[in-house]
Amino acid sequence: MRALLSALVLLLVCALACSEAATPGTLTTRNGQIVDSDGNVVVLKGFALSGFEIGLTMSGDLTEGKDSISRDWDTVMYRAKMMGFNAARVEWSVDGLDTPVKDVTTPECDIATTDEIRATMLPPTTADTPQPTGNPGLPQDPPTSAHQKGLCSSDLPTTSTQDRYVYLVHYLCGQGFYVSMAYHSFSIKYGGDVSVLNEAAWLARWVALMQQVLESDVCKNRLIVDIINEPDAYNASWANSGSLPKDVSTLYMDTMDALYPLCPTCLFQIQGSGQASAPIYANFGDGFATDPSLVAGLSDPSAFFETLMNKEYLNQVVIAPHVYGPSITKAVSTSSGTPLYARLVRIAQTDQASPVLLIGTRSPALTSTFG
Repeated sequence: MRALLSALVLLLVCALACSEAATPGTLTTRNGQIVDSDGNVVVLKGFALSGFEIGLTMSGDLTEGKDSISRDWDTVMYRAKMMGFNAARVEWSVDGLDTPVKDVTTPECDIATTDEIRATMLPPTTADTPQPTGNPGLPQDPPTSAHQKGLCSSDLPTTSTQDRYVYLVHYLCGQGFYVSMAYHSFSIKYGGDVSVLNEAAWLARWVALMQQVLESDVCKNRLIVDIINEPDAYNASWANSGSLPKDVSTLYMDTMDALYPLCPTCLFQIQGSGQASAPIYANFGDGFATDPSLVAGLSDPSAFFETLMNKEYLNQVVIAPHVYGPSITKAVSTSSGTPLYARLVRIAQTDQASPVLLIGTRSPALTSTFG
């Protein structure tokens, strides 16, 4: 299920237990928070770049308009940075990366002026719109290097779609963004990427992609691995495989076992599954409850968390629930507004006797997608 609005965003709430001290000098977690290599708390405020997972061979955001505000990659990212975003979720699939690369250069592109670009990031002047106080000027000037001869997005690689994906990841890291590399497909019965049906080959592709990204150290301490998007789309759960080759618990462990030796500074996002029906109605990325009174008849992740406690990458794991309204979850309660937020917070306040909180300390969760 694709979100109406995607974001790698928001606050740090708390979930899993952490049994070991955070590794100094790396992007990691400590006491329910994500911390950078200097130990500073990181709050992720981000957006999703979709397109590489569905054969567009580029972010689908470069498809409208005729000016650099909408068609030039450098300008789009400049605007994102100036608006305060510091993270991006860049989605991919094997089919998408294997699609022959498409030219997204826009000739005769109208190059927006600095004032025009800045105007798109400030509230319009209307009688009922609050205006910023103080000096609304922005700290950087828009990029100009790619605007020769009125071309937009002319600096993007054309060798292969995977090369272009890696370029975007490097570009974002170099601009100071945290980057979530998210494997994203939709239900196979609706034509989704079938590569995940062969776990060995799928893991090999994850490894190859990570190795290519790590050929440059520009992303050190800035990478997040979103292992697989919304396992519920495959009818998979913590203990059952559905249409996947293995259950979600095993798939997560196998992937982290393969990628952590390559990238010990990566964070790993895990999404919930198998709890879509009453009384929880947690689906499409949600579904982490372990309370026996709630999960009777549903998929219980307790065994997964117990195994995770003994993994060396425990402090690199962040749970990543998705938040949707009742049109998707079919929930009859806690489905919107304050009750929905409170349900998310309760992930962090599970009773100490729960298998999730074997140690009693905390590591973060982040809202990976909302709609």
